[in-house]
Amino acid sequence: MGGSSRNYGNDIQPVPALNNGGSKDRNRIKEILRKFDEFYREAERKFMDQVGRKRFDLECLKIIKGKGISPYIGREAILGNIRGVEVGDKFQYRVELHIIGLHRPLQNGIDSMRRDNTVLATSIVASGGYVDYAMDNGEVLQYSGRGNLFC
Repeated sequence: MGGSSRNYGNDIQPVPALNNGGSKDRNRIKEILRKFDEFYREAERKFMDQVGRKRFDLECLKIIKGKGISPYIGREAILGNIRGVEVGDKFQYRVELHIIGLHRPLQNGIDSMRRDNTVLATSIVASGGYVDYAMDNGEVLQYSGRGNLFC
């Protein structure tokens, strides 16, 4: 990602640049994420010398909300595919998931919705920051959710 100071690590790549031949939904998602990255780099440059930890991702969320860039913020959870998001897309920040409607909570690892009298998980974010989950070659995920109850 030429010129970006964001560290994606060796195995994490950002969503690729706009593809003129791609679908309208895919290009919309990519454009929202491109704007986020642009705002993030700008905030990083602007506030780099300030003492203390600054959440540039949350600053970018405020800008994106204020400018009305993402139509996905504030919508109810979606059960199923998010148009324009593909299996294998990788993200660095939860805010990125939030602004494209893939995972609404900024802190909780489980997003959910109520259908009739049933609560359904619509997405689970396993960031690897906690020891409360285990992965088995990407096939099985044991995640300790709200209240340390395994899901």
